[in-house]
Amino acid sequence: MENEQKGSGAAKALGIVSLVLGILTAVVSFIPCFGMYAVFIGAVALLFGAIGLFLASKSPGTSKGLLIAGIVCAAVGTGIGAFQYIALKKGADKMQEMAKDGTLDSLGKEAFDKINEAGDSLKENVEEGVEQEIKNATESN
Repeated sequence: MENEQKGSGAAKALGIVSLVLGILTAVVSFIPCFGMYAVFIGAVALLFGAIGLFLASKSPGTSKGLLIAGIVCAAVGTGIGAFQYIALKKGADKMQEMAKDGTLDSLGKEAFDKINEAGDSLKENVEEGVEQEIKNATESN
């Protein structure tokens, strides 16, 4: 009887730990660019949840609700974190490919040229506006 109680207590403790880490995994997974690290927290939560579920199955009458909730939260957060990792990895690979074939340089040059054109246009407009204001001020006197 004491072994059943001991296993039941361990399963409950692992259920709480799994749920807390699972919720933390789910929350962290939604942080842009940092969410991919939720995979590590999620792996630990899944491990604790699986061990707790194993212990709970050995102890009759032990509630498995916290364990299942922890496993589900951890699985969802881990999935989202893994998706972020894959998306960031593909983006980084594409940027490296563009840098190697010169596409990135030409895009940067085009953007730089457009910024310079906009700056020149703004400068001309400001100069024309100042000249017009000076002309209006001298005419009114």
